[in-house]
Amino acid sequence: MSPDACVRPNMTFVPKPTTSTVIPRPPGDKSGNPHARIMCEVAVGQSVGELGRKCLTWMQEPYVRAAISIKILEPRQNMREPTTGYYYRTMTAKLYRQGMAVQRWDFGNIKKHSRDPITDPPGCNAPNLAAYQITIPISE
Repeated sequence: MSPDACVRPNMTFVPKPTTSTVIPRPPGDKSGNPHARIMCEVAVGQSVGELGRKCLTWMQEPYVRAAISIKILEPRQNMREPTTGYYYRTMTAKLYRQGMAVQRWDFGNIKKHSRDPITDPPGCNAPNLAAYQITIPISE
């Protein structure tokens, strides 16, 4: 299986690490570059079940330490933000880690089962809210 997109450090900003402390070293490509250890899957048209199965498949790879899934749900028809005209939309993020329970966050510009975004606003309504930050240990 291969990712649809890959995020990797720019060598000008993040120098290549010295010798790996992981024994055996994680598998890599033909040039010796290690495979990604944190995967991120984003789904719009894909079902929640398919997205979950894909992340669980990633977690079966011995070198993967975490998988993050973000499901962007369909826009709410006949419901638009008054100032921007954008449709209200809910999103769900899940964090899968080896040996730990799956964590879940619902976010977006409307609560998941709400019909009134004005009097029942979503919890994630500003940047840098601690309850919506994902912390992934990188010391492994």
